[in-house]
Amino acid sequence: MLNRSLIKRFNETVNDHWFAFFKYRAYNDKNLWNCICSAMDWISVSVEHINHFLNDSKSNLSSIEIYALVASVDIIVEAVQQLHRVLISPSDVLYKNDREVFVSNIFGQNDLDYFKTLRSCFGAHPINLRDDVAKDKKEAIEKRRFASWSYAHKGSGIATVILYSNQIDGKDIVLNMEFDQVIAFGEKYYNYLEELIKALNHQRKDWFEAKRKEVIPQPSDPIEHLEILRSELQTRIENGCYNSDIEELLLLFRTSVTSEKNILLVKKYRKALTKLVDNIHVHIQNMDFSDCEGMELLMPQPQCLKAGWGYWYQKLYSGVLGGGYGAFYWEDAILEIFSPYFEPEYNSYEELYLLVNAALFALASREDN
Repeated sequence: MLNRSLIKRFNETVNDHWFAFFKYRAYNDKNLWNCICSAMDWISVSVEHINHFLNDSKSNLSSIEIYALVASVDIIVEAVQQLHRVLISPSDVLYKNDREVFVSNIFGQNDLDYFKTLRSCFGAHPINLRDDVAKDKKEAIEKRRFASWSYAHKGSGIATVILYSNQIDGKDIVLNMEFDQVIAFGEKYYNYLEELIKALNHQRKDWFEAKRKEVIPQPSDPIEHLEILRSELQTRIENGCYNSDIEELLLLFRTSVTSEKNILLVKKYRKALTKLVDNIHVHIQNMDFSDCEGMELLMPQPQCLKAGWGYWYQKLYSGVLGGGYGAFYWEDAILEIFSPYFEPEYNSYEELYLLVNAALFALASREDN
């Protein structure tokens, strides 16, 4: 049985801090992230099928079922080869000349070439085969073979095909395939995911350490500071949460206030937000993308408001920042709830959002005191 936790751990390593996405989505002018995702998907599918095959209690196997096993192993081999090229060596063929698994195969081939022979004979293209006992390339082109359907009894652990020749006096070849060997061959490649996990962890560690040494400027103006942090984040790692928080903070600092009666309310809120900007700076500088202290300032939670205000607040949030419902749906309800806490005068819904947040902060601060 193949250990399913291995592909799970590999997937988790790939997705850790989205480092692999950040590095390989545009690597040497190619989107290798898509290759990584495809490999993860198909390895998972193949492991599932191989384990199902090993658990199946049927006594007889059809030719297609036998080929499905070979194809599943082939997918793992190809996927791991591709991952090796992407993550470690673009020109190296993994285990190219090994002869550890199919030690006594009738064609004297290395493991990889012999597995390709098995793959061809047991279903990949059984009606268009080379003659692997030919003396030279020219003879191999002229002499072809054609496989019978394969057959096997489950308990035997061996599948068989007969390779017929296109030569009138050509002799048939009986080719046996041992399931245990085929699965062991696939497992060898599958277990190489351990090395790929180590490689990714090493790459991420080196990248994080290098970026921690690059000092981020820290100007006093919060808008300039946030623009620097946004730029730094784009060059350091892919992190959608921090990026969206920075964009929201830029909106809260850039949006102008129409009524003078609201200026003091907003000023106090923005003063508190500058501490959050400083906290985000520390996290990005240290390449620490855990939850940042003070994020609750982006949605203060006072207890004095009537139940249900959060529903309308979320509609306001999605309408302004997320392309949600139009203002016709939530504007009247928002004003009914929050207009007692600020002057309901605004020139944009971004300003309304700023005023609501500032009012929430003021109410929560009053409760804390």
